[in-house]
Amino acid sequence: MRTSWRNDTLPFKSISKNGAPHLNVPVSWPSIDNQSFFSFGGGQSFFDKVMDPPDVACWQFTADGNGGGAWDLFKPVDDSAFYRLTRPDGASGATVDNTGFIFGGHESARSSPQTKYLSTNVPIPGMVSFNITSGLWSNDTMPSYIEELDAPQGILASVLAFGSDGLLILAGLTKDGYNPPPLNNITIYDPSNKTWHAQTATGQVPSGRGLACTVGVKGDNGTYEVFMYGGLNIPGINGNTSLTQYKDDVALDQVYVLSLPAFAWFKADYAAQHPRIRHTCHVVGNRQMLSIGGHDPTNGYNDSVATPDPFAQGLGIFDLSSMKCSDRYDADAKPYVTPEVIKACYNANGKLTQNVG
Repeated sequence: MRTSWRNDTLPFKSISKNGAPHLNVPVSWPSIDNQSFFSFGGGQSFFDKVMDPPDVACWQFTADGNGGGAWDLFKPVDDSAFYRLTRPDGASGATVDNTGFIFGGHESARSSPQTKYLSTNVPIPGMVSFNITSGLWSNDTMPSYIEELDAPQGILASVLAFGSDGLLILAGLTKDGYNPPPLNNITIYDPSNKTWHAQTATGQVPSGRGLACTVGVKGDNGTYEVFMYGGLNIPGINGNTSLTQYKDDVALDQVYVLSLPAFAWFKADYAAQHPRIRHTCHVVGNRQMLSIGGHDPTNGYNDSVATPDPFAQGLGIFDLSSMKCSDRYDADAKPYVTPEVIKACYNANGKLTQNVG
């Protein structure tokens, strides 16, 4: 990422997975030195003709500094703790300080050899944490009203500017994965003391959704912004949703921003053209968000994998300060500044309009 590029001309390099499995939507956590990342969770690809999910394992990819790298099996420090875990399919993940977290998801026929005979998905309780420094794993309990929820609907994001080591926020979670609620009720987890708090968000509150992606960035005025892109609002099993309504209300091409400490939502003003689900988002350079992969569920979820990607090579760029889409990564972009619409809100109402935690 040292030089600028366009998404239609960026060259790709194929890297052997060295035995690492091909899984749908695993969770990834960066190493402390940002020279590698760890991958855990996910489910066997729907394109595989034979149902044969791989053994539960954690893999590490280490970059070589020249556009390449290698995959290796990451052996757990405590075998007994790790092998009591189940590989979650459809879970959400985030990183705070030196710990990776993975929340929710479910056991399924595609998640492990032990669960390959399941006929329905089984939600996984608790929240798994992985200490990136020590290599130790644990499965922590959660409040009962959260443990019964299923993470594919809703968001999990890290907030690195508050708390002694950072915070996790959860919102829009559902029990059955359908009809997700609006994202106004925010649950906060402080890993430093393992406490849970509740907060109500205001502003342009997004409708419920799942399978979106989020990134976070520290503002220039003492704030912290969580950007959320895309997602899918899955109606109830018995719902009767027309294709027009599906396009308008279910397949979502929207960027929303949750700004702390105000806990206020803002919606980016741009023409919706690229609904995305099951994509990943990453802060790149100084102020841009990179969306990778995913698919467009506009014409129905089951047909979405056959829809061509609207972004060249599956790469979408979004400027976090101007809140505008682009097809170019700018290595020389100016540092991130909080968008003007958010600054105006703080100027009018004061910074500490609500309390964090």
